[in-house]
Amino acid sequence: MGARQRSAINWPPLEEEERRGSATVRLYRPVFQTGKHLGRALIREILAPYRETKLSILWALLTPVVPITAYAFLKIFLNAFPSSDGIDPAVYIAVGVTLWFWMRDIVFSGVNGLNRNKTMLAQSRFPLINTILIAQGNVIFEASIRIVFTMGLIAVFSSWSFAGILAAGVMMFVMAVMSHGIGLVLAVVCASSPDFKNLSDIVFRYAFFVSNVLFPLPKNDWTIWLYWLNPFAIAIDNTRYLIVYGEPKSWIEISALVVLALLVFMAGSRLFYFAKDQIRETLI
Repeated sequence: MGARQRSAINWPPLEEEERRGSATVRLYRPVFQTGKHLGRALIREILAPYRETKLSILWALLTPVVPITAYAFLKIFLNAFPSSDGIDPAVYIAVGVTLWFWMRDIVFSGVNGLNRNKTMLAQSRFPLINTILIAQGNVIFEASIRIVFTMGLIAVFSSWSFAGILAAGVMMFVMAVMSHGIGLVLAVVCASSPDFKNLSDIVFRYAFFVSNVLFPLPKNDWTIWLYWLNPFAIAIDNTRYLIVYGEPKSWIEISALVVLALLVFMAGSRLFYFAKDQIRETLI
């Protein structure tokens, strides 16, 4: 009977299984045990904001590109931004905005996903990490729409490297790993201090303007340090160079970013695993 129950119910894992493997392995085990449910939930998450409208597909496609079109309009028709690093401003801005929203939305998807589903999570044993990954499904969908639009601008306004574009895809994965780790840490902190969510939102609003999203920082002694201490700026700058020139701005920066992403992911996953029960209690 026990074996039959175990095959019928994929989650939560049995107590002895929860003790196997590292904290990171134990945290993500329910993801693989509930793959089919997770896939259906991802689709529902993507369509949920547009389900009540007649033009749901149209809005799902147009909404993600609004930030890019706004800045591209300022450049193309008003010439509001100068050329930067030899890269056409429309391309510079489109790539920067796409990558910024990719990282920022993944960071906040954890907190937003848990808050949006707090009633369900408080009344069930549904894994918290699954809820976070489902919330990130909508981030992936919107990023895909932005990438298609951005690639169109690149094709029209700039030279590009096929190998560099493939490398940029790898860089986006590295950014996702880093942002996911930061998001897990943020979810833990916000569970103990809800005001920290508002503080983080303010910090990211300011960080938008110092992360080389719309224009590069002026080069002087203190802004150089501001750049080196900002992994978002390093990721955006080097990915932009990969796409246009086929090589990063600095291999040292790329290597440091990869190491940082792995460390943040491992630390965030471990912290979230040991805090998940306390987080669930705060949702009640």
